[in-house]
Amino acid sequence: MITVDFIGKALDLSGKGLSKVPEAVTDLTELERLDLSDNYLKELPTSINKLKNLKWLRLDNNQLRELPHSICELSNLTVLSVNNNQLSVLPSNIKHLKNLWRL
Repeated sequence: MITVDFIGKALDLSGKGLSKVPEAVTDLTELERLDLSDNYLKELPTSINKLKNLKWLRLDNNQLRELPHSICELSNLTVLSVNNNQLSVLPSNIKHLKNLWRL
């Protein structure tokens, strides 16, 4: 069983040994901060775009090869951290993240 730290509008799933994002996460539409770092994620669900209020997304230290284009629909995103993954390219529409100030 995975224990999660859900405080207010933040969810910390870092270091939980996840190989995929639990489907229920994308139903938490009021989330503003999501930490999925230090797991074994190879992909993100395209439904990540349902998290319209997300401002901070940490994906460090996973095995991501690409980000879904739907991530670029998160217009409130200010911080997107993807250090130490296997990314070789970012989505072409990343320029639509007008509020992004840290990548």
